Amino acid sequence: MRLTPLEVQIEVQIEVQTEGVHVWRADLDEPPVERETLARTLSEDERARAGHFHRPRDRDRFVAGRGLLRVLLGVALGCPPSSLRFRYNACGKPALAAGDTHLGFNLSHSDGTALFALAPAREVGVDIERVRPDIPAASLAERFLPADAAALRALPPARRAEAFTQAWVRREAYLKALGTGFSSATMPPEQDQWTHKDIGVGPEYRAALVVGKMKENGEQASNRPTSHLFRSGEPDRDPARRLQETTWRPILGCFPGWR
Repeated sequence: MRLTPLEVQIEVQIEVQTEGVHVWRADLDEPPVERETLARTLSEDERARAGHFHRPRDRDRFVAGRGLLRVLLGVALGCPPSSLRFRYNACGKPALAAGDTHLGFNLSHSDGTALFALAPAREVGVDIERVRPDIPAASLAERFLPADAAALRALPPARRAEAFTQAWVRREAYLKALGTGFSSATMPPEQDQWTHKDIGVGPEYRAALVVGKMKENGEQASNRPTSHLFRSGEPDRDPARRLQETTWRPILGCFPGWR
């Protein structure tokens, strides 16, 4: 079974090479890797967090989401998923603990559907939400998205929930890329430093992706990941497609003791 890659056509420039941002979609209720296998990749603190969920379904989704993220990062960096260590900023956004590796990543899920985004030498944010037709979209926009409230009220009532959800995920993806979370009251001014894209994930959901641009002084270039997956020059294939084309069984086979 495959973890489904989404066709997200965002190209980013790293030094003189053109690299792609990778986005995958997965069903956390029926993950493409056995849940027991994913649980073995988690750190002690992640297992502790999983144990705090009261509902088994929520616990299982957390294990699947964190485990799949570790597998993707492990493949990208050429290391066992269980060996990865994370650090967290003040708002809880995770990053790889290794200071010499900059591989931006982000995870979002709504109900049992998850999106995973990886971006070499970039900050990245992704968000997905299920469209819920019964939400009070107009009042929610007044409270959380005041800049969009007037435009939303002008829409027919039947379209407001969808419009609110789309605006919500765009803002949330942006703030997740910044690492501030939705608690930030205002949108920061430097929006021209980011690339925004809506992601098509079917009629029941809305999703968005935000990717940071290379700084003019090339600061992020020196921190680019060492992964062979993000280097050009392989004679037999485009390395940017390796993660997209790989099934989970060969991935697991890379690490002794996983079967």
